[in-house]
Amino acid sequence: MDQIRRRKPARERRINELSDRDLQNRVRILGSVVDIKSIQDQEQEQICAILDDGTGRIQVIINHSITLQPGDQIRIFGILSRTEENEYIINAEIIQDMSALDIELYKRVQDVKRKFKNLLGPSA
Repeated sequence: MDQIRRRKPARERRINELSDRDLQNRVRILGSVVDIKSIQDQEQEQICAILDDGTGRIQVIINHSITLQPGDQIRIFGILSRTEENEYIINAEIIQDMSALDIELYKRVQDVKRKFKNLLGPSA
């Protein structure tokens, strides 16, 4: 029987938590679109969005057609890499519209989860 190859889950991160351990791995970040640029590549047109999650900003490269506006709340799932300038960048695989999410409540829940995980120790 054919084996289905599954992707590893994307690790939830804040921008200020990104590290070299996350390079070439899938991450997910929730934030607000700050700026959008169109990049003409030799093969196709790409979108470069700047995402701000309250702890920092990161460039996100989007290879498919999508309509984004500054101020949009989105969650990005993608592969973390570095630019030639040695800055982190995410190559987006999935983009979720999070405009209906209560951001303040979400942040409070995430803070509680982090505190609980820290109490349990590194093996949790």
